[in-house]
Amino acid sequence: MHAPEARDAAEPAADDAPLDLPEVELPSTEFIVRLFVIPALIVVGVVGLWLLLGALGGSHGDAMTFARRIRDDRGGWRAAFELANRLRADPASASDGRLLGQLADLLDAQLDRGGDPTLARFLALALGSFQVSDGTRADGQGVDALAVLTRSLGDGRDPSLRLA
Repeated sequence: MHAPEARDAAEPAADDAPLDLPEVELPSTEFIVRLFVIPALIVVGVVGLWLLLGALGGSHGDAMTFARRIRDDRGGWRAAFELANRLRADPASASDGRLLGQLADLLDAQLDRGGDPTLARFLALALGSFQVSDGTRADGQGVDALAVLTRSLGDGRDPSLRLA
């Protein structure tokens, strides 16, 4: 029966707790700066850099700007891809008959000269994103986008055009 007595002797009593704990002090200004201000500046810097890179590398301009870039042979299939995405996201642009006429002319010319099939595919995808089927050419004549799209499906055309 000596086991419980031995265990009690090994445990320190509550009165034997160390009393030499340091006093609680208010945090210094330097500590606050290191803990909050410097990380906040780092976060602001990273977000600012991210926004700057996004602005530099992002696509700017409206749908007509993309059509002009494609027509001037400055944008290639990437501009057609961006335009197709923009038309899906922007119902106002997808209802513009003038833009539809320009894109139908561009796809028509692309099909006539047998140019880049990737550009033709994204132009067809952009034409298919419109909410109207009749457009107006630059000279004021009407154009039927469905007829141009049907022509792109003809024999001898690149099979990727059918996927668009």
